[in-house]
Amino acid sequence: MLSDFPPLKVISSLSYPELSHNNIGLEKSKRTFSPWNASYRYTPLPPGHIRLLRFKTNPIYSAWKLSFDLILVSLDDHPPYEALSYRWSSKGGNDKVACDRGTLQVSANCKAALKHLNKEHRLLWVDAISINQNDNMENNHQVALMSQIYSHAERTIAWLGGDADDAASCVADINEAQRYLDGLEDASTLKRKVAMLQDGWSQGAFYKLLCRDWFSRVWILQEVALAKEIWVSCGDQTTTWSSFIGALGKLKTKYRLPKEHWAAWNLETFRKDYQRNERRGVSIHAAMAQSRQCEASDPRDKVYALLGVCPELAQEIGEPDYSLSPAVVGARAQRACFNGRLGVNALYLVSVGERLEKNIPSWVPDLSTGLKTWPRRPPLSTPSDGLATILPCPSGQDSQCLHIKGTFVDTLTSPFEYTHYDI
Repeated sequence: MLSDFPPLKVISSLSYPELSHNNIGLEKSKRTFSPWNASYRYTPLPPGHIRLLRFKTNPIYSAWKLSFDLILVSLDDHPPYEALSYRWSSKGGNDKVACDRGTLQVSANCKAALKHLNKEHRLLWVDAISINQNDNMENNHQVALMSQIYSHAERTIAWLGGDADDAASCVADINEAQRYLDGLEDASTLKRKVAMLQDGWSQGAFYKLLCRDWFSRVWILQEVALAKEIWVSCGDQTTTWSSFIGALGKLKTKYRLPKEHWAAWNLETFRKDYQRNERRGVSIHAAMAQSRQCEASDPRDKVYALLGVCPELAQEIGEPDYSLSPAVVGARAQRACFNGRLGVNALYLVSVGERLEKNIPSWVPDLSTGLKTWPRRPPLSTPSDGLATILPCPSGQDSQCLHIKGTFVDTLTSPFEYTHYDI
């Protein structure tokens, strides 16, 4: 349960001189107080700073049942906070929350998570609120800090959504089984819970939980990989990531998981790949292949969401720039893949099929579409590998032309149908 969280260092009742001394300050308001109709106005963020939500209890906001301040902190000061990981809504904000002396628009899912996590003086980083979504420059800078934000957080809270289809009960069952494994429950309790987990309703509930949108969101890759500790919350129930993945592993061993349930397991694999070598990060080809399987409200995020876990890609792309078109971002990412160890073989990342973006070169992946199947990897036997090399583009990195130097081998006289006997 969230009530079991270890208490965070409380920052309360600080005067402005004290706030300045501690490098933590409330954002000052320049408007007349009217929480019902005044929109919250952000003040600029200093370099290396982020905004944290600090929940509060105030009778003035009784009608809202949820209110908080935004405080400025420097990441260099290592403030104690938690980071929220949840599903964004492409439809934008449609619910109001009270912030300091104004209101902010958030999605219904974000508001539900905040209500669930509402605990006085809790410090929480929430991207939709902590970043001024109407300031493109700030958005670019804060996205570049994402890796630090999630890696510095004491824990990341994965909000899967509300209780539907017995999802919360399923999480509660996982907790009970884990308590037995920890020696806190007797064998009879475990047998009862195992029997429940084997029932159709409980197994089906877990399968439905695995189909929730959170598992397929592209930003989740980075948030899960960088987190020191992950708590999985659904409705009023919370469990640890290790317990959740442990339950998934048991089902994966006993039953054949349908394809739509692979996303959760792929997240754990991605997390382990990153943690095995944090300095090198995930390989650029594995990262790009994984992101193509994910969903994003903005196709450019299928590249930008990887920068914190793939230094190889970050070095080529630089800071996120949302003024660039998805076609340009995709082309830069693909050129970065060509510069990797696979060279021209990185073309396997470009899927064949319908392309929604009509004005992109054939060698550039269409970031606006997902992949129905995992990209086919290069063959194990490549006797002619190295004969083709990518040449620098004379007209710059954003040219639509791909210059390749190859070697003439032979001429095809006629094609024939592919068979499964072909190597």
